[in-house]
Amino acid sequence: MDPNETVKLMVPGQVVLDRFKLVKRIGRGGMGIVWLARDQTLNLNVALKFLPEAVRNDPVALDDLKSEARKSIRLTHPNIVRIHDFIEAPEVVGISMEYIDGPTLAQLRLERKDKVFEAHELAGWVAQLCEALTYAHVDARLVHRDLKPGNLMVAGSNRLKVADFGISRSLSDTINQVTRENIVAGTLYYMGPQQLYGEKADPRDDIYSLGATLFDLLTGKPPFYSGDITAQIEDKPPPTVTERRREFRTPNVDVPEEWEAVISDCLQKKVEKRPQTAAEVAARLRLPANSGSYVVVDRERPGRQRAWNVALLGLLAVVALFVGIFFFGGRPGGEPAAQSETPKGGSADVAGPAGRSGVMDFIADSANLQLPEIPGVPEGGRFTNNLGMVLVPIERFYCSIWETRVGDFEKFMEVSGFTPAPGAMRVMTENDWQPDSTANWKNPGFEQTPEHPICGVSVVDALEFCRWLTEEDRGRGRITAAQYYRLPFGDEWETMVGPFDHPWEPQLKPQGNFAGAEAAEVPGWIRGRATFRDMDDAFPRTAPVGSFLENAHGVFDLGGNVFEWCIERTPTLKAHMRGGSWDSNISEYFLKQTVVNMPPAIRNSTTGFRVVLVEIGGDPAR
Repeated sequence: MDPNETVKLMVPGQVVLDRFKLVKRIGRGGMGIVWLARDQTLNLNVALKFLPEAVRNDPVALDDLKSEARKSIRLTHPNIVRIHDFIEAPEVVGISMEYIDGPTLAQLRLERKDKVFEAHELAGWVAQLCEALTYAHVDARLVHRDLKPGNLMVAGSNRLKVADFGISRSLSDTINQVTRENIVAGTLYYMGPQQLYGEKADPRDDIYSLGATLFDLLTGKPPFYSGDITAQIEDKPPPTVTERRREFRTPNVDVPEEWEAVISDCLQKKVEKRPQTAAEVAARLRLPANSGSYVVVDRERPGRQRAWNVALLGLLAVVALFVGIFFFGGRPGGEPAAQSETPKGGSADVAGPAGRSGVMDFIADSANLQLPEIPGVPEGGRFTNNLGMVLVPIERFYCSIWETRVGDFEKFMEVSGFTPAPGAMRVMTENDWQPDSTANWKNPGFEQTPEHPICGVSVVDALEFCRWLTEEDRGRGRITAAQYYRLPFGDEWETMVGPFDHPWEPQLKPQGNFAGAEAAEVPGWIRGRATFRDMDDAFPRTAPVGSFLENAHGVFDLGGNVFEWCIERTPTLKAHMRGGSWDSNISEYFLKQTVVNMPPAIRNSTTGFRVVLVEIGGDPAR
C-alpha cells in the first residue's frame, strides 16, 4: 500500500476541509502521511495523519476505525498526545492530533555522545511514561501496543508525550481488513510473544514494550535486532543490559541493579511473570512521582522575570512554610500549633486529613480519594453547602459549579476575621499591568456584585477560605470529619473540562467571558489585546458566574472570566493558574493543558479560584 496515494496532490499552504491549512510534511509510513497544519477554527497547530485511500474506500473498515478513534479521543492526560478529531471528506480521511514541537527519545538518544542514556537521565521521563500507562490501562482501559522510543516525544518543560495511543492498533486492524496483508499491530522489535501471535490486547503487552524500550535507550539497540527476530521473541532469553553495553563497548557498562532486574522481568515471555502494572514498574525503579512539568505560559516579560524571581524567593519560602503549618498543624522547630476547639461533627485538623503531619502525607493520601458521601445527599446528587455554593460530583471529588463569588468571600472575611498579608494587587493600566496599593478584592479596579467571581486573591487567601469553609460545614454537620475543601490539583481541573482541548467544547464557538470586541473601547484597555475580535460577550471585565453555557459536567466558566488557582502534587507549595480570563490576549491560555506560572503570593485582578470537596479513606480501589 503506497501512502503517497493518500496525499499525492497536497502542498504547503493548501486548506483541507475548509479548516486546516497545511504547513509542512513531518512524517510518513505504511499507515499514512503526517502533516503539520494550522487549525484555522481553533487557531492552533495540529498534526494531521492522512490515511491510505484503501481505508477511505471501505465503509465497514472506516466505521470500525472511527469507533476505535473515539476511544482514543477520550484519553485526556498531560503525558499523552491528544487525539482531537476524526476528519472525513470525500477526498480525504484522517486524524487530527496534538502537535508536539519536540524530538523523540529515539532522536535524543542518537544525539548522545555514546548513543545511549544512563538510567538517572531517563528516570524523570520514565516516571511520566508510567503515569500515562497507568491512566490508560486503569482509567481508560486502553492498550497502546506500539510503545517504542520513536513514539515517546519530549515537549517543552521536559514533558514526555506518548504518541499514537490506540491509533497504531486500530489502523493496522483496519488495513488488515481492506488489504488482507496481515499487518501485526506494533513494531516487531518491541513486541512480546502474545502481541506477535495476535492475541487479545493486554496491558502487559505494553509492559513488555516498556522493557524493550528501556533496553534500547540504555544500550542503543532493542533486545533482538538481527537475524530471525520472530523466533528470538518467541524462544530466546534476551541478554542483560550490562551484557549488551559490554558487547557494544559502552564506556560505563554498569546500570543500577533495580533497573536491570525490572527490565529483565518486563521482557519475560509469559505475561504472568512480568510486572503486572506500570505503577509496579515505577515503584520498583524508585521513580520520582509526578516528575513532569506542565506546558508553561510565562506572563512576565522576559526583562522583568529575573527581578520577580529574586524578589519573591524569600516570600515563596514563607508561603510554603505557612501552608505546611496551615494544613498540618505544625510550627517551625516542631512546636505544635495552637488548636482551636474541635467543631461539632468535625476535627481540629480542619483543612486536611486527620492525624497527618506533613505535606508528603497529604499528597500521598490524595491518591486514595473516594467520592464524598455527603450527609443527606443521594449518591451522585448535587450538594449545596452553607454558603449556597452548588457542587457536583466528578469522578472522585465534588466540584463547585461556579468560581467562588464575591459574596462567598465577603462572608468568609466577615466571619473569620482573616487579614490578608500586605501587598499591592496588580491591575491593568493604559500600557501594562502595574501594582496598585489601593486595589484589593473589594476594589479590583472595576465594579463587582456579590454574584461576580472573586478576584485579586492569592493562593494563601484561597487556602484560608477553604480552611474556614471546611470548619463551618463540619461544624454545621454538612460534611463529615473525613471531608474537606481545597483548591483543585491540575489534573482534577482538567477532569472538570472533560475529554476536550478547550473548556467550551463540544461547542464549536467559544463560550465564555474573553477579551473580545466588547473590550476594545473600554478606558484602561491595552489596544490590540482582544483574542476573539469578532466576538462580543457583553462583559468588558468580569461577568456574574453562570452567565454562559455550562459544560457536560454542569460546570460554568472554566474558560474565561477569571483565571483559577490550582495547586500541584509537590512536597512544598507550588501553584499555577488555568483557564484564561476576561483579559486573556493569547488563545493558548484557553487550552486545557496550558498552565500559567505565577508566584502563589501574588494578587491579580484577573485571578480567582473555585473549590473542590474531597474525602480521604475507604477502599482505595473506589
